[in-house]
Amino acid sequence: FDDFDDHSDYDDDDILEPLPEDSEEIDHEVLIKEIQKYKQKNKTVLLEKENAEIEKKLLDLHQQAFRQQMNPHFIFNALNTIKGYYAENDVKKASDYISKFSRLLRNILENKEQLIPLEKEIQAVKLYLELAGMRYENKFVFSILTGDNVNITETGIPPMLLQPFIENSLIHGIAPKQGKGTILIEFTISNGRLLCAITDDGVGRRAPSTKSRLEPHNSKATLLITEYLTALNNKENSDKFTLDISDLFANDGTAIGTRVTLSMLLMFIVNPII
Repeated sequence: FDDFDDHSDYDDDDILEPLPEDSEEIDHEVLIKEIQKYKQKNKTVLLEKENAEIEKKLLDLHQQAFRQQMNPHFIFNALNTIKGYYAENDVKKASDYISKFSRLLRNILENKEQLIPLEKEIQAVKLYLELAGMRYENKFVFSILTGDNVNITETGIPPMLLQPFIENSLIHGIAPKQGKGTILIEFTISNGRLLCAITDDGVGRRAPSTKSRLEPHNSKATLLITEYLTALNNKENSDKFTLDISDLFANDGTAIGTRVTLSMLLMFIVNPII
């Protein structure tokens, strides 16, 4: 090892000078770890972004599937009603029905967003009930009430959310009832949640002629909307949407109707277009 100890071939200028006392020595291991952490963090952010986009696409597809299954059911009933008017040679009623139906259908088809202003949902509900009123002539009256603290232009709601429950009230609650029925739809805000209550004074779920109301899974529309709400809750991992169905009774135990309450976290439309 003598060759390595011999510095006779080097000049003094070739010898590296020590670093100044105030200079910072670079720790290469720490630097490598920081680079790895940065790469991992960047990878995690990209994965989260990608997962969020995938979840959004899945939710969009689920919502589209819901609409595609709901619309034919509703359209079938509407077309049968129009056909009935023409069969009775009642051209005026047929014309009025077609006018309202086309407005509602346009409303449904134009609502492609996950959230729409509550005002548009109320418009759709009103049109649907007016159409149902023509179909079930003199069978029921309805009211739609909103709380003073509800901003219907900025508050958001998924489209076609209430229609299945209103339809259940009509078909299984009001239609079998002797005499005229009433449907009350209320929108209120409480504890940061939007409450949508649908109350009817129909025969109730326990009436023999309304066995299907005891088994919500028998209603395709109710099943679809329940699955849709479950998908939304699973995405958020929360109780963003809750559903409660209550039977109403008089003091003597007689069934006097049903109340459906759909509760959801307050959501707002940034730039509402009405």
